[in-house]
Amino acid sequence: MWQRGDIRKRIIQKYAENSVALIEVFGKDVSRECSVCGFIGVKDHGIYICSVCGYSDDEKANTSRNAKKRGESGKELSVKTAREGK
Repeated sequence: MWQRGDIRKRIIQKYAENSVALIEVFGKDVSRECSVCGFIGVKDHGIYICSVCGYSDDEKANTSRNAKKRGESGKELSVKTAREGK
């Protein structure tokens, strides 16, 4: 059985081994936020729907776009490089 934090530690280790920077983003509402207009929408059977701008897409695609935007815009929790991997 996995201990709390083991998966996260293993991911950080793998990123460090491959000299890849790991950017952790703030996860609050990342799946509920519209990746187009930024307002909070609803999820229904795997589809994300924004009631403000009308955007709809697969909820996982919307979530990944939001996580990418947060990492690129500087809304990250921390950045770990290969040397800081621990």
